[in-house]
Amino acid sequence: TAKNLRDEGALSGVADLVLLVPRHGYASLLIEMKKPGGRQSDTQVAFQDAATAYKNKYVVCYSFDDFKAVCEDYLEK
Repeated sequence: TAKNLRDEGALSGVADLVLLVPRHGYASLLIEMKKPGGRQSDTQVAFQDAATAYKNKYVVCYSFDDFKAVCEDYLEK
């Protein structure tokens, strides 16, 4: 599976979900989805650091409810 993803252009460490809508002083919203108790890889942490340095909001969500709340809050005007 990893080889297929690489062949399709997937990059290691990049957030799972990206919303390219500027809000609240952020350039975009980047979301990494994890199972409860899951943790980010070193490449994911490096991507998070780079993304936040460029004024993107980066959030790790552990459930659909987390994801929904983050999106609703971000998209609120």
